[in-house]
Amino acid sequence: MAVQHVVAEGPYATALEPLIPELGPLRVMVPAERELRIDLKRLANQGSLQFIPHEGWLSTSDQFMESDGKAPPWKMDKFYRFIRGSTGVLMEGEKPVGGRYSFDVENRMPWHGKPPSPDPPSFPKDPIKEEVGELVRKAFDHHPGRLDIDALPPPERILNGSGPGPRQSACPFSDPTKTPCPTGPGVSFTLASHQL
Repeated sequence: MAVQHVVAEGPYATALEPLIPELGPLRVMVPAERELRIDLKRLANQGSLQFIPHEGWLSTSDQFMESDGKAPPWKMDKFYRFIRGSTGVLMEGEKPVGGRYSFDVENRMPWHGKPPSPDPPSFPKDPIKEEVGELVRKAFDHHPGRLDIDALPPPERILNGSGPGPRQSACPFSDPTKTPCPTGPGVSFTLASHQL
């Protein structure tokens, strides 16, 4: 089985811990939620779980600190300038695209369809996405919205260097058909076991 869906009461770490002897150390993208990072920290500290960079984030907490985040007042403008300068995103050489770093005044105006929105991204299907998509469709068919697995990026980065392996999806609710996992859009908390 490529996907193993785990439903449990309580914290994620408690749900994952019994799987580690069978699967070996798990790799997970750094969760966006502070509470989840804290919950999983014990497993990471004992070597049962390895955090890898989150592929949805452009920046790191170290970059925030480097951008003058050591003490208040914290200003997002300072951080944005730092990230744009260090990554080259929205920069033309040494200058910001459009000549300014901030277009907040214009961004508060309503959008009337111009310029047109870009086409949504599309990614190739793979067996893991197909299997997870089927699980989500069965469990959450009565929920609003629709699942578009073509919009989900492939999991190559999670498995980088470890080859294909079982995935874990942990949801701390007794019935996943009643309450969706709150950890993000699409498939919630996905882990890949490390192949030994």
